[in-house]
Amino acid sequence: MEQHHWQPERRLKPSYTADQRDAGGRGSVSVTGIVIFFLLLFTMAIGTNWVENELALGALRATVAQAAKAGSLEGAPGGPEAACQSAASEARGDLISGSLGDGVKVTCTVEGDTPGDQYIVATAQGRLPNWIVPVTPSVKIVSQAHIEVAPTQPSGL
Repeated sequence: MEQHHWQPERRLKPSYTADQRDAGGRGSVSVTGIVIFFLLLFTMAIGTNWVENELALGALRATVAQAAKAGSLEGAPGGPEAACQSAASEARGDLISGSLGDGVKVTCTVEGDTPGDQYIVATAQGRLPNWIVPVTPSVKIVSQAHIEVAPTQPSGL
């Protein structure tokens, strides 16, 4: 008679490859990659907003300079303030499009009491739009020009 010995069944542990052993660490690499991607997007948005604001400041500087120059010309239609305001509206429409300059108002005033010693002052003041950061930059740009007065001619000549 043959004797059989009963032995428990052995289960072999699967042999892992190096790639399979590192699979648990891959999730953290994916999360890190996603976080870096969103940080890059955030940085790009802030940089783009900064560039847009710098371009708006340049356009506003040109606007107030043109407005003050137009208001300083002798015999400007409607007077110095009206000519300044008209030139500001025209220059602003040409240089700033969309909602970029909506929060900034351009005003024109005449300073000085004596004709021949007066200045037209164009001021752009307000806030520029902001994309992400809750702090909105405020702007105040001033340009002035001496109001020209024609020399008076002696009468009787």
